This record gives sequence, C-alpha cells and structure tokens, in this order.
Amino acid sequence: MSGYSGDITLTKGPVINGFSLAKGRLKIGSLLFKNLKANKKNCAKVLIEEVYATHKAYELVRKGVPFCDAHKQVGMKYAGKSQS
Repeated sequence: MSGYSGDITLTKGPVINGFSLAKGRLKIGSLLFKNLKANKKNCAKVLIEEVYATHKAYELVRKGVPFCDAHKQVGMKYAGKSQS
C-alpha cells in the first residue's frame, strides 16, 4: 500500500498485523508437517467405500449418463448407509 488515503488509515495496521500473524502460522505449519509421514496401511483400512462416490459418479458420466442422473444413482446407493 503506497500513498496516503484517509480511508485506509484505520485498517492498515490490522491488515499488516494479520499478514505477520499468518506468516508465523505458516512457519509453524511447515515445521509440523515437515517430518509427518502417513501410514499407508492404516489409511487404506479406514477409507470407506463412500469416499469414492464422486469417482463412481464420474465413471457413469464417462459412460454417457448425465451428471445429475449419475449423482442421484450413486447417492441412492449410499442413502441408507450409516457413517461409522
């Protein structure tokens, strides 16, 4: 922000402070995730079939089914299932 504008005088400080806070959070986040490793076996175990619902809808679309109909078909398949 350059130049003078009376309209931004009150907001300039909080905006700059917000950027400083965000920069600090990004540094913390990068440290947290730097050495994080996912256990592929455990991840695969907890993936329920419903996770792939969008993929299944797009498979139907590739076969010529209109997206709205494909979405409804896949949705009906999982309508009665409870989440665990």
